[in-house]
Amino acid sequence: MEAAYFTGDHKKAAALAEDFLASPEASRDDFLFTEQPDWSSGFSQCEYMLMPQSTLQNRLISVYQILAESSLPLTAEKGDALRDRMQNLIREELLLEWDINDIFYLYAWYQILKNADASHGDASRAISMAYKRLQRRSSRIDSIGSRHDYVSLNYWNNALSLAAKENKLI
Repeated sequence: MEAAYFTGDHKKAAALAEDFLASPEASRDDFLFTEQPDWSSGFSQCEYMLMPQSTLQNRLISVYQILAESSLPLTAEKGDALRDRMQNLIREELLLEWDINDIFYLYAWYQILKNADASHGDASRAISMAYKRLQRRSSRIDSIGSRHDYVSLNYWNNALSLAAKENKLI
């Protein structure tokens, strides 16, 4: 999905997300048994103890689907529906500090608002929230080099920083 989105094939990205969300959770190959190594990091293992992996996956895939659909030509009604879906996802889902994708969700919210021709104030508020989260999370990294890498090497964090500069937050 992400590769399709980055290559500009937004229709394919949205279709892949829809297929994934429509598939039964039992068929997603996330069943672990004792003899099988768990290649996820220790951090993600801790996250999965607080919230099931399927919930985190569904949220991430839903955001990609909304983001991809918002990048396609939109009618006013479709744009409103996508904004509402994303707004509900952000308001109703838990966007806690431990969710490593919270910054991405807020940046995606900004992109969706821009794509759907929302008011500049709404988009500015979304980018401001995302950038504050990025700053707060990066401030916890002790190494200056690692902090810089976290902000600049991650595609979405870098895009967020550039959007923050465009919106005069930096």
